[in-house]
Amino acid sequence: MNTQRIERFGPYLLFRRAGRGAMGRVDVVVRRRRAGAPLYALKRLPSERSEMQEARFEREARIALSFDHPSIARTFSVEKIKGELCLVQEFVHGADLSWITSKLDGPCPSGIATLIALRVAQALDYAHSQGVVHRDVAPNNILLGYDGTVKLIDFGAAKNLHASPDRAATAAGLAVGRRHYTAPEVANGDPASPSSDVFSLGVVIWQLLTGVPFPQPLERGLRQIPQPPSRANPTVPAALDDVILKAVSYDPMIRFRSAAELAEALEPFVGTPYPEVIAHFLVEQVHVDVDKERSWLDGDVRDALASAPQSRRWWLPAVAGLLMAAAVAALIAHVRRPEAPSPAPAQAASPAATASPRPPSGPPPPAAPTFIPELVATPEPAAVERTKVVRRPPRKRTALPVPQESPESLMERAGDALDRRAYDVAEALAEKATRSGGGQRAEALLARIRAERGTP
Repeated sequence: MNTQRIERFGPYLLFRRAGRGAMGRVDVVVRRRRAGAPLYALKRLPSERSEMQEARFEREARIALSFDHPSIARTFSVEKIKGELCLVQEFVHGADLSWITSKLDGPCPSGIATLIALRVAQALDYAHSQGVVHRDVAPNNILLGYDGTVKLIDFGAAKNLHASPDRAATAAGLAVGRRHYTAPEVANGDPASPSSDVFSLGVVIWQLLTGVPFPQPLERGLRQIPQPPSRANPTVPAALDDVILKAVSYDPMIRFRSAAELAEALEPFVGTPYPEVIAHFLVEQVHVDVDKERSWLDGDVRDALASAPQSRRWWLPAVAGLLMAAAVAALIAHVRRPEAPSPAPAQAASPAATASPRPPSGPPPPAAPTFIPELVATPEPAAVERTKVVRRPPRKRTALPVPQESPESLMERAGDALDRRAYDVAEALAEKATRSGGGQRAEALLARIRAERGTP
């Protein structure tokens, strides 16, 4: 069960540590609204950060937000919470390839290894087509979901081939790639390229098939020549040996020119390219109790939601709307109300007026005639300028300007509607926030809503 202290962090509850990325901490979070809310992986860059770290983090955000591939973990939005920059990313319930290989008794079956490598190669081919080199392809950045999915994660060290060189960021001490998986030309100071990502993935495949670490550099710049994987694992076909040795060639001219070529070369060795194959492998050979893992996760989510009272901020927009409507109605009523005549000034009563009147003598006077005010004016005191009451025609109603709602308020309401799974309302509010100048955050929220709804 969850042993990490549950922490409130803006609109989220942090209840499980997922690890660390290239530049920041990653937590599993849930929005503290109600049960049934989706889970996310929240990557955080602490407030104590350098300008270079912040620039690289924002660059990773721009890269990740633009990606949409089934084998790359999605990034939904970028937020700033309590002074920390955060990436709200897809949560993959599973384990990284490094942990999985540590649980194996020997080499990984060739059909499983090639299927994993095929999915990663397809993800790299997509990234390269967008002008991005990953630069940190390693088992720690490859996730296997318990449902059999394969996800490439962490573009914190990625390089945009269309942008200026990132030499200053590298000089600042931020790791670019891992020594055991770095291509020789990159280790010698040459810039990273799609071919260097191919080398890194080739090392991952070689280690999966052999179950031993890849040969490391010797003294004086000499390197050990990697042996064919079939020597350590006789089940590996000889044709697959050729593919792997070509991928890990020290000479970039011999290596596969692109990840697409590597994926094409691996396809003939993939048995059944379905997620169920990997899910069965995790249960039968890695001995993962998937049902227990899911039960633990559900329990952690329940504990997290029960630790904090449900937020009631959802009623604030409704109350604000009612108050605004009441104010507008009162203003309209005030404009349409006719002016009441001013009362006559009070005069002191004379003693004769206060005395009891004498009973009248003779016949009673005739009754005073009745007048209709609309037809005959009633005289008023001199202090009042009007001499008659005239019924005015009703005034035409004028449309009062409706206050415009800010993009932040619209996005807040869209997030609340999304938590209630009112997708139509959430999408309409997010589109309005985008048109009102919400910028990249509004566009990311709209993309997230459409993704959860299943709208293209």
